[in-house]
Amino acid sequence: MLGYKVLPTAVSEDLVSCAIRFTPRPGVVNDPAGVAAILSNRQTDEGTIAVKTLRRIANRGDVDTILADDVDLQKQMLEEMAGLLELARYDRTAFLAWAASS
Repeated sequence: MLGYKVLPTAVSEDLVSCAIRFTPRPGVVNDPAGVAAILSNRQTDEGTIAVKTLRRIANRGDVDTILADDVDLQKQMLEEMAGLLELARYDRTAFLAWAASS
């Protein structure tokens, strides 16, 4: 979980980003979060799942601070984003110029 400040006057992050990675695995695998556990006699406890999710949200990282504190990571992210935009036929140089002016 990562938070962003979109509105410059916001007191805290006003946008939250969540990334989920799915890795196919053969056979039966128990979900560590307990959301998709494959156990026939187990009942899903939505309250427990909700509390785990809220704890993850509460412990989110502030992207603005992370990138401000780590210039190398910031450069890497800009280059990777420029590469993705270029693949979608956007102007890489224009994006990097825009990012540098922000």
